[in-house]
Amino acid sequence: MDPTSTHQVTNSPSSYYKYCTPSGVDLLKNLRLRVTPPNQFNDPFEFTAHALAQMDRRTARRETQNKEFLMEMWHDARRRGYKHGFRIFRKDWRTTISKGVSESLRASYPETAYELARKFVDEISKIIGVVCFSCHFDSILMWSHYTASHKGVVYEFDANHPLLSLSNGMVKVEYRNERATVDYTRQFDSDLANELSKLTKTKSIHWEYEGEFRQIHHLSKTQLVIEGTNHYHYIHFPKEMLTKIILGCRTDRQFEAEIRSYIKKHQLSVKLQRAEIDNSKFELTFIDLQ
Repeated sequence: MDPTSTHQVTNSPSSYYKYCTPSGVDLLKNLRLRVTPPNQFNDPFEFTAHALAQMDRRTARRETQNKEFLMEMWHDARRRGYKHGFRIFRKDWRTTISKGVSESLRASYPETAYELARKFVDEISKIIGVVCFSCHFDSILMWSHYTASHKGVVYEFDANHPLLSLSNGMVKVEYRNERATVDYTRQFDSDLANELSKLTKTKSIHWEYEGEFRQIHHLSKTQLVIEGTNHYHYIHFPKEMLTKIILGCRTDRQFEAEIRSYIKKHQLSVKLQRAEIDNSKFELTFIDLQ
Protein backbone atom coordinates (compact mmCIF):
# COMPACT_ATOMS: atom_id res chain seq x y z
CA MET A 1 0.00 0.00 0.00
CA ASP A 2 1.04 3.59 -0.55
CA PRO A 3 1.29 5.72 2.58
CA THR A 4 -1.35 8.37 3.00
CA SER A 5 0.01 11.77 1.98
CA THR A 6 0.45 14.53 4.55
CA HIS A 7 -1.19 17.04 2.18
CA GLN A 8 1.73 19.41 2.44
CA VAL A 9 2.33 21.23 -0.83
CA THR A 10 6.01 21.18 -1.74
CA ASN A 11 7.65 23.40 -4.33
CA SER A 12 8.90 20.45 -6.35
CA PRO A 13 6.92 17.24 -5.80
CA SER A 14 8.20 13.97 -7.25
CA SER A 15 4.84 13.25 -8.91
CA TYR A 16 1.86 15.14 -10.31
CA TYR A 17 -1.67 13.72 -10.31
CA LYS A 18 -4.59 14.15 -12.66
CA TYR A 19 -8.10 13.41 -11.36
CA CYS A 20 -10.53 12.31 -14.08
CA THR A 21 -14.09 11.09 -14.50
CA PRO A 22 -14.56 7.81 -16.41
CA SER A 23 -14.53 9.81 -19.66
CA GLY A 24 -10.95 10.69 -18.76
CA VAL A 25 -9.99 7.30 -20.15
CA ASP A 26 -9.38 9.38 -23.29
CA LEU A 27 -6.14 10.50 -21.65
CA LEU A 28 -4.95 6.91 -21.60
CA LYS A 29 -6.46 5.91 -24.92
CA ASN A 30 -4.76 8.73 -26.86
CA LEU A 31 -1.90 9.63 -24.49
CA ARG A 32 -2.95 13.25 -24.43
CA LEU A 33 -3.80 15.94 -21.89
CA ARG A 34 -6.60 18.41 -22.33
CA VAL A 35 -5.64 22.09 -22.40
CA THR A 36 -8.48 24.21 -21.01
CA PRO A 37 -8.96 27.95 -21.73
CA PRO A 38 -9.45 29.91 -18.46
CA ASN A 39 -13.04 30.95 -19.27
CA GLN A 40 -14.04 27.27 -19.27
CA PHE A 41 -12.93 26.64 -15.67
CA ASN A 42 -15.49 25.89 -12.98
CA ASP A 43 -14.16 28.79 -10.87
CA PRO A 44 -15.41 32.16 -12.24
CA PHE A 45 -12.61 33.98 -10.38
CA GLU A 46 -9.87 32.34 -12.48
CA PHE A 47 -7.63 34.92 -14.17
CA THR A 48 -9.76 37.82 -12.86
CA ALA A 49 -7.86 40.70 -11.31
CA HIS A 50 -8.64 43.29 -8.72
CA ALA A 51 -8.40 46.13 -11.22
CA LEU A 52 -7.08 49.38 -9.78
CA ALA A 53 -9.97 51.79 -10.31
CA GLN A 54 -8.15 55.11 -10.09
CA MET A 55 -6.49 56.98 -12.96
CA ASP A 56 -4.17 59.86 -12.09
CA ARG A 57 -4.18 63.11 -14.09
CA ARG A 58 -0.83 62.38 -15.72
CA THR A 59 -2.07 59.07 -17.10
CA ALA A 60 -5.32 60.65 -18.25
CA ARG A 61 -3.41 63.36 -20.11
CA ARG A 62 -1.16 60.77 -21.69
CA GLU A 63 -4.14 58.77 -22.90
CA THR A 64 -5.88 61.80 -24.37
CA GLN A 65 -2.70 62.99 -26.13
CA ASN A 66 -2.06 59.64 -27.76
CA LYS A 67 -1.87 60.11 -31.55
CA GLU A 68 -4.13 57.13 -32.34
CA PHE A 69 -6.71 58.45 -29.89
CA LEU A 70 -6.49 61.95 -31.41
CA MET A 71 -6.87 60.56 -34.93
CA GLU A 72 -10.00 58.72 -33.84
CA MET A 73 -11.39 61.89 -32.25
CA TRP A 74 -10.55 63.92 -35.38
CA HIS A 75 -12.33 61.45 -37.68
CA ASP A 76 -15.33 61.54 -35.36
CA ALA A 77 -15.31 65.36 -35.43
CA ARG A 78 -15.10 65.34 -39.24
CA ARG A 79 -18.16 63.10 -39.40
CA ARG A 80 -20.00 65.67 -37.30
CA GLY A 81 -19.01 68.59 -39.55
CA TYR A 82 -15.56 69.70 -38.40
CA LYS A 83 -13.82 71.28 -41.43
CA HIS A 84 -10.15 71.57 -40.49
CA GLY A 85 -7.23 69.20 -40.91
CA PHE A 86 -5.58 67.11 -38.24
CA ARG A 87 -2.82 69.59 -37.31
CA ILE A 88 -5.33 72.36 -36.51
CA PHE A 89 -7.57 69.86 -34.70
CA ARG A 90 -4.67 68.74 -32.51
CA LYS A 91 -3.92 72.37 -31.61
CA ASP A 92 -7.58 73.03 -30.82
CA TRP A 93 -7.68 69.84 -28.78
CA ARG A 94 -4.72 70.78 -26.62
CA THR A 95 -5.89 74.34 -25.98
CA THR A 96 -9.63 73.93 -25.48
CA ILE A 97 -10.79 70.31 -25.27
CA SER A 98 -8.13 68.06 -23.75
CA LYS A 99 -8.54 69.01 -20.08
CA GLY A 100 -12.26 68.36 -20.04
CA VAL A 101 -11.88 65.00 -21.79
CA SER A 102 -9.08 64.00 -19.39
CA GLU A 103 -11.25 64.70 -16.36
CA SER A 104 -14.16 62.85 -17.97
CA LEU A 105 -11.88 59.87 -18.61
CA ARG A 106 -10.74 59.86 -14.98
CA ALA A 107 -14.32 60.00 -13.75
CA SER A 108 -15.45 57.11 -15.93
CA TYR A 109 -12.36 54.95 -15.40
CA PRO A 110 -13.57 52.84 -12.44
CA GLU A 111 -16.32 51.33 -14.58
CA THR A 112 -13.87 50.94 -17.47
CA ALA A 113 -11.35 49.15 -15.23
CA TYR A 114 -13.91 46.62 -14.06
CA GLU A 115 -14.96 45.99 -17.64
CA LEU A 116 -11.33 45.48 -18.69
CA ALA A 117 -10.89 42.90 -15.94
CA ARG A 118 -14.00 41.02 -17.07
CA LYS A 119 -12.99 41.07 -20.72
CA PHE A 120 -9.42 40.01 -19.99
CA VAL A 121 -10.47 36.43 -19.21
CA ASP A 122 -12.28 36.00 -22.53
CA GLU A 123 -9.49 37.66 -24.50
CA ILE A 124 -6.68 35.63 -22.93
CA SER A 125 -8.76 32.46 -23.40
CA LYS A 126 -8.43 32.93 -27.15
CA ILE A 127 -4.65 32.63 -26.78
CA ILE A 128 -3.75 30.29 -23.93
CA GLY A 129 -5.02 27.24 -22.09
CA VAL A 130 -4.03 25.47 -18.89
CA VAL A 131 -3.22 21.89 -17.90
CA CYS A 132 -3.92 21.36 -14.20
CA PHE A 133 -2.36 18.83 -11.83
CA SER A 134 -2.40 18.14 -8.11
CA CYS A 135 0.43 17.07 -5.83
CA HIS A 136 -2.05 14.90 -3.86
CA PHE A 137 -3.37 11.49 -4.91
CA ASP A 138 -5.52 10.71 -1.88
CA SER A 139 -7.73 13.77 -1.39
CA ILE A 140 -11.24 12.54 -0.58
CA LEU A 141 -12.66 15.88 -1.70
CA MET A 142 -10.94 15.71 -5.07
CA TRP A 143 -11.87 12.07 -5.60
CA SER A 144 -15.47 13.07 -4.86
CA HIS A 145 -15.52 16.25 -6.99
CA TYR A 146 -13.44 15.29 -10.01
CA THR A 147 -13.80 11.54 -10.52
CA ALA A 148 -17.61 11.29 -10.64
CA SER A 149 -17.88 10.30 -6.98
CA HIS A 150 -14.96 7.84 -7.01
CA LYS A 151 -16.06 6.11 -10.23
CA GLY A 152 -13.16 7.54 -12.20
CA VAL A 153 -9.40 7.42 -12.09
CA VAL A 154 -6.28 9.29 -10.99
CA TYR A 155 -3.19 9.29 -13.22
CA GLU A 156 0.28 9.75 -11.77
CA PHE A 157 2.95 11.54 -13.82
CA ASP A 158 6.68 11.77 -13.29
CA ALA A 159 7.30 15.34 -12.15
CA ASN A 160 10.98 15.00 -13.10
CA HIS A 161 10.16 14.48 -16.76
CA PRO A 162 11.47 17.44 -18.82
CA LEU A 163 7.98 18.21 -20.19
CA LEU A 164 6.70 18.77 -16.64
CA SER A 165 9.69 20.60 -15.23
CA LEU A 166 9.50 24.01 -13.59
CA SER A 167 11.80 25.28 -16.33
CA ASN A 168 9.19 24.21 -18.89
CA GLY A 169 6.50 26.48 -17.47
CA MET A 170 5.11 24.41 -14.59
CA VAL A 171 4.04 26.74 -11.76
CA LYS A 172 2.77 26.21 -8.25
CA VAL A 173 -0.59 27.84 -7.63
CA GLU A 174 -0.67 30.40 -4.81
CA TYR A 175 -3.76 30.55 -2.61
CA ARG A 176 -4.75 33.93 -1.19
CA ASN A 177 -7.65 35.81 0.37
CA GLU A 178 -7.15 38.76 -2.00
CA ARG A 179 -7.14 38.69 -5.77
CA ALA A 180 -4.06 39.72 -7.73
CA THR A 181 -4.00 43.44 -8.50
CA VAL A 182 -3.51 44.83 -12.01
CA ASP A 183 -3.17 48.46 -13.06
CA TYR A 184 -4.58 48.50 -16.58
CA THR A 185 -3.71 52.18 -17.03
CA ARG A 186 0.02 51.51 -17.14
CA GLN A 187 1.76 51.06 -20.45
CA PHE A 188 3.00 47.51 -20.99
CA ASP A 189 6.32 46.92 -19.21
CA SER A 190 7.98 44.21 -17.13
CA ASP A 191 6.01 45.21 -14.01
CA LEU A 192 2.68 44.91 -15.80
CA ALA A 193 3.81 41.60 -17.30
CA ASN A 194 4.55 40.34 -13.78
CA GLU A 195 1.14 41.49 -12.56
CA LEU A 196 -0.59 39.65 -15.40
CA SER A 197 1.56 36.58 -14.71
CA LYS A 198 0.26 36.50 -11.13
CA LEU A 199 -3.25 36.05 -12.49
CA THR A 200 -2.26 32.71 -13.97
CA LYS A 201 -1.25 31.26 -10.61
CA THR A 202 -3.43 32.96 -7.98
CA LYS A 203 -6.58 31.30 -6.63
CA SER A 204 -8.82 31.71 -3.62
CA ILE A 205 -7.74 30.17 -0.34
CA HIS A 206 -10.88 28.02 -0.60
CA TRP A 207 -9.11 25.86 -3.23
CA GLU A 208 -5.96 25.26 -1.19
CA TYR A 209 -6.85 21.61 -0.58
CA GLU A 210 -6.18 20.91 -4.27
CA GLY A 211 -2.43 21.53 -4.01
CA GLU A 212 -2.45 22.58 -7.66
CA PHE A 213 0.38 22.90 -10.12
CA ARG A 214 -0.38 24.12 -13.63
CA GLN A 215 1.20 24.60 -17.00
CA ILE A 216 0.28 27.27 -19.55
CA HIS A 217 0.16 26.39 -23.25
CA HIS A 218 -0.42 28.50 -26.36
CA LEU A 219 -3.54 27.16 -28.03
CA SER A 220 -1.94 27.64 -31.44
CA LYS A 221 0.51 24.86 -30.54
CA THR A 222 -2.10 22.35 -29.38
CA GLN A 223 -4.13 19.74 -31.24
CA LEU A 224 -7.62 21.11 -31.92
CA VAL A 225 -10.48 18.59 -31.91
CA ILE A 226 -13.94 19.80 -32.95
CA GLU A 227 -16.96 17.81 -31.80
CA GLY A 228 -20.16 19.48 -32.93
CA THR A 229 -20.10 22.99 -31.48
CA ASN A 230 -17.41 22.12 -28.93
CA HIS A 231 -13.72 22.88 -29.44
CA TYR A 232 -11.16 20.91 -27.43
CA HIS A 233 -7.40 21.41 -27.25
CA TYR A 234 -4.87 18.71 -26.42
CA ILE A 235 -1.16 18.11 -26.05
CA HIS A 236 0.33 14.63 -26.43
CA PHE A 237 2.80 13.20 -23.94
CA PRO A 238 5.34 10.35 -24.12
CA LYS A 239 4.17 7.16 -22.46
CA GLU A 240 7.12 7.04 -20.04
CA MET A 241 5.77 10.20 -18.38
CA LEU A 242 2.83 8.18 -16.98
CA THR A 243 3.90 6.11 -13.97
CA LYS A 244 0.77 4.96 -12.12
CA ILE A 245 -2.98 4.59 -12.59
CA ILE A 246 -5.30 4.54 -9.57
CA LEU A 247 -8.88 3.31 -9.97
CA GLY A 248 -11.57 4.82 -7.75
CA CYS A 249 -13.19 2.73 -5.05
CA ARG A 250 -16.47 2.73 -7.02
CA THR A 251 -15.09 1.87 -10.44
CA ASP A 252 -16.69 -1.18 -12.02
CA ARG A 253 -14.94 -4.16 -13.60
CA GLN A 254 -15.82 -3.03 -17.12
CA PHE A 255 -13.98 0.25 -16.60
CA GLU A 256 -11.01 -1.61 -15.10
CA ALA A 257 -10.95 -3.89 -18.15
CA GLU A 258 -10.92 -0.86 -20.45
CA ILE A 259 -8.02 0.67 -18.52
CA ARG A 260 -6.10 -2.60 -18.72
CA SER A 261 -6.69 -2.85 -22.47
CA TYR A 262 -5.06 0.53 -23.09
CA ILE A 263 -2.16 -0.30 -20.78
CA LYS A 264 -1.58 -3.39 -22.92
CA LYS A 265 -2.11 -1.53 -26.21
CA HIS A 266 0.51 1.12 -25.41
CA GLN A 267 2.80 -1.37 -23.61
CA LEU A 268 2.91 0.88 -20.57
CA SER A 269 5.20 0.21 -17.62
CA VAL A 270 2.83 1.59 -15.00
CA LYS A 271 1.68 0.48 -11.58
CA LEU A 272 -2.07 -0.20 -11.35
CA GLN A 273 -3.88 0.35 -8.06
CA ARG A 274 -7.39 0.55 -6.68
CA ALA A 275 -8.53 2.92 -3.92
CA GLU A 276 -10.35 1.36 -1.00
CA ILE A 277 -12.17 2.87 1.98
CA ASP A 278 -10.17 2.54 5.20
CA ASN A 279 -11.87 0.36 7.81
CA SER A 280 -11.56 2.87 10.67
CA LYS A 281 -10.48 6.31 9.42
CA PHE A 282 -11.78 8.88 6.96
CA GLU A 283 -9.03 7.89 4.56
CA LEU A 284 -8.44 6.02 1.36
CA THR A 285 -5.94 3.18 1.11
CA PHE A 286 -4.45 1.96 -2.13
CA ILE A 287 -4.15 -1.67 -3.15
CA ASP A 288 -1.77 -2.93 -5.83
CA LEU A 289 -3.50 -4.81 -8.65
CA GLN A 290 -1.86 -7.55 -10.68
